[in-house]
Amino acid sequence: MRNSFKQVTILMLWAVLVATGFAAFAEDVNEALKVTLRKQVGDGCQIRETPHWLIAHNADPQWVDSAAKMLERTHDLFFEQFQKAGFDPQPLGQKLVCVLLGKQDEFVQYLERVRDLDGQSPPAEQAASKPGKAKRRAGLGSYSERTNRIQMCDIRAIVPQRPRRAPVPSWSGKTSPAFPTKRPISCRSTRAS
Repeated sequence: MRNSFKQVTILMLWAVLVATGFAAFAEDVNEALKVTLRKQVGDGCQIRETPHWLIAHNADPQWVDSAAKMLERTHDLFFEQFQKAGFDPQPLGQKLVCVLLGKQDEFVQYLERVRDLDGQSPPAEQAASKPGKAKRRAGLGSYSERTNRIQMCDIRAIVPQRPRRAPVPSWSGKTSPAFPTKRPISCRSTRAS
């Protein structure tokens, strides 16, 4: 599961890198973005800057450090791969944005705040399957083309649920539907030696 999460994260990062234009952010625009992120992420939001990323987070500092390194490495790999393919990628004129949240509930609240501020549904919200039921929220991370952001929840904070085991039928000497005869099954070879 850990490798598939990393693969999905890397794919989302590639999408952000490709979708990002070359428009430069002025310093006051960058500060306005930080204010907006703090408001949307909520209480406890901290902002971390790396050479290519603006990371708004309310999560475990070790996870944030690990994610920041992964984001930077993905950025570098993106440029390296395009250069190897013969392209001449230009440096981005702005920092990429990532929101990291420590709990799934905080992730859902963040998506709701983004919706409330923009008046649009967050990307990880799906319509209810039946009228009158609450909307079902899915996902632990996503890329929003609308906000040009990656947002992720720390999956380490999610307690894995045990799968439910089907009850074992008790045939108590009766024949099983899979084996309709009471005769024991022989494992001996019937070939002549």
